[in-house]
Parts: sequence; structure tokens; C-alpha cells
Amino acid sequence: MSAPESRFQSDTVISAWKYICQLRVQLQKNKASLVLGAGISWDLKLPLWGSLIDRIKAAMQPNAAEAILVSDAPGKAALVLFEIFCSYKKSEIESGGLYADSNLVERKILSDWRELIHEALYSDTKDGDRRETINGHPYFGEMIAFIKQSELTVNYNFDDYIEFGLSCADLNPTSNERPYQTIWSHHAQFTKDKCVIYHPNGFLPFDKKKFQSENLIFSDGAFADQLLDGIGGGLSTLLHVLTKKTSILLGHSLTDSTLLHLLRKAATISPGNYNYFIRYTRDDEILDNQSKAAIFEANFNNYNLITLFFNNSEIKEFLHAITLPQDEFLLESDVLGLPTKYCYYMVGSIGIGKSTVLSQFGNLITLDEWFDERPTEMANAPDHLSTHKTMTIDSWTNQQFGKKKQLLSYQRSRYIYY
Repeated sequence: MSAPESRFQSDTVISAWKYICQLRVQLQKNKASLVLGAGISWDLKLPLWGSLIDRIKAAMQPNAAEAILVSDAPGKAALVLFEIFCSYKKSEIESGGLYADSNLVERKILSDWRELIHEALYSDTKDGDRRETINGHPYFGEMIAFIKQSELTVNYNFDDYIEFGLSCADLNPTSNERPYQTIWSHHAQFTKDKCVIYHPNGFLPFDKKKFQSENLIFSDGAFADQLLDGIGGGLSTLLHVLTKKTSILLGHSLTDSTLLHLLRKAATISPGNYNYFIRYTRDDEILDNQSKAAIFEANFNNYNLITLFFNNSEIKEFLHAITLPQDEFLLESDVLGLPTKYCYYMVGSIGIGKSTVLSQFGNLITLDEWFDERPTEMANAPDHLSTHKTMTIDSWTNQQFGKKKQLLSYQRSRYIYY
């Protein structure tokens, strides 16, 4: 009889099994999140930043021929194009005579600007094709499986494909309730304990009649304002995700200055809490081990990021392993011959700071030195204790070691990570 074959075939994913175990525990504790970037949009027929700018320039050209000449980097180009748009749109609105108040004129300009971005964003999207589009995405279903078990998902993209996926009954069965909550302000209160989707850069749903954010973070100026706003607490939700949860950065290139600032700050605030960065690798891309090691060390030392080098199929396997039902995961681990519990021991002399260091590892399950309150007499020198007290303390200490051993050898199905 041949040995059973695992559904996980990628050596890269199998080598990350320890990280998968830790993420599974965090997800069960509602302390794992996805932080999604523009890279996931490529297979959703949505334009990346440069292509979006080109579409906006083409749409503006009939009213402002100079728009096509804008050749700056996308962030600067968006800033210049907005100024050009404001110039001709303001003249157009004022000549129409419908808006006398300057505040109304400004709001109308912003509304028309969002409309222009909406048209450019969804120009290749048809309502009837959206389900087919997500079915063709290499790992969309696995993302939804993760998101519906997570309290908060951060989506830096404007689009509502994640919300659309959560609304599909077969991907996310729900009964008589909205399957998600969308927010774009750090002031918003969560009304759900799962499937809260936070769009820090703004939100433009495919259906124009749905609620959308008034402001979009789309230019260098807006990114700078967002960074400055963080000083006053405007980035508190993002900072909470990076310091109090275990996050997977997916679809990012780590070029966003605001995100890098947050990662650096999070590493300073919570040095024992680390997150994961999936560095996308094309099928035809070859990175030698030395380059991978250099990237890994740079991201870990500066941003507390564990870098995983995955292509599309490996991202799919990785997310699937995290959300796999417990019995199936244990079976797969047996087939692969991999442990599901990893124990690490911290040792050191008295007073060196073991407990202080241990308290920083909030994303791991940790065992303190003692399970119960330590007897006060243990602070005294042994030669100052009576024989009875010494025997009592020795017995108590043995009980503590017994409790710790019992927990460490507790049911394997718990796959505790230390």
C-alpha cells in the first residue's frame, strides 16, 4: 500500500510550516489580519497605479490637452492632474451658475474627481463578469477563507472586490445579516467581530449608489498629509494591527513611505511582535539564496518582518494551510512528517530580565516561570529558612514543574507554538 500524498507540494511552503502553525493559532485567537496592497489587483482586471494615471490623463485630455504631457512619477502626477482638473472644472461649474457657495463648488469638484477615478478604475469591469473574475484569481478564494475568520482586514486598494467576495453565498455563507463591515476612518467603531474591512486610502465601490469615502489618498500630497495625520492618532487603527496582531502583508512592494513609517514605529513600540511579508516572485524570476537572505535580514532587522518568497500557487497553498480545518491540518502534517508544536526555552541567571523579554512575545503562547503566585519565602536566602519551609518550597516547585510538563505534553491537537 502506497503512502498517502499531501496536497501541499511546494517545498517553499513546507519549509514555512512553523510560521503556518503560529498563524493558525493567531487566527483562532482572532489576532491575525491580512494587509492587502495593489499586487492582488493585477488578476482582478484592475489597473495598477501607473496604468490608472494613464487612464485619467486620457479622460482629461478633451478638456485639458496639457494633461497628456504630465510625465512625473505616479504620486506626483496625480497631484498635478488634480490641480489641472480643479482649474477647468471650477470654471465649468461657476459658469453653470448652479453652485453659488464656494464650499459647494469645492465639494462638487471632489465628487467629480472621484467619479473620474471610478471610471478609470472600473473601465475593464462588467457587473456580470465579476464572479468569473474572482474565480480566475489565483488565490482569491483562499483570501476570503482567511478574511471571514479574521476580525480586521486592511485593504489599501479603493475597490470593493473583497466585499463582493464576502457577499457570495458559496464563499461566505451567512444568515439574515450583512456579511461584512466596511470602514475608511479610524474614528469608526466596529459593529462586527469578524470581516471588518478597513480602507485607509479610501473606498470606491463598483456600485456608485453605495456609500463611498469622501476623500481618497491618491497623490504625494495626500500621502504626506496622511503621514502627518498619524502624529495626531490618524493611523491608530493601522498601528494597532501591526503591534497587537500578527499580520500578513500581501500584494505590497514596501515602497509606500507611510507603511514603512508604520512598520518601523511598530517595531519600536512592540519589538517582540513580528509580522509577515510575502515577497511575490514571478515564475520566471530567479533569486539566489544570498539575495533572499539579504532581503530577509533587512526586512527583519528594520521592520520586524519575516519575508516569505512565494509565487501565486505558493500563496494559495500558504493561505489554504492556515485556514484548513484542524483535523485535516494534523493529517497533512503527519503525511509530511512535520511537527505542529514548537517549544523554545529561555534560560538565564536570576534578575537578568527573562520575564521582561517574555512579556514582549504577545504573538506567541508563552509560559511564565511559575504558574501560581510564588511563595514570599522564596525571596529569602536558603540558610534563613526553616527545614519545614524549605520542604514546602521544594514541594511547591516540583508541582510547578509538573504543571508545566503536563501542559507541554497536552493533546497534540492543540499544536501550541512557543
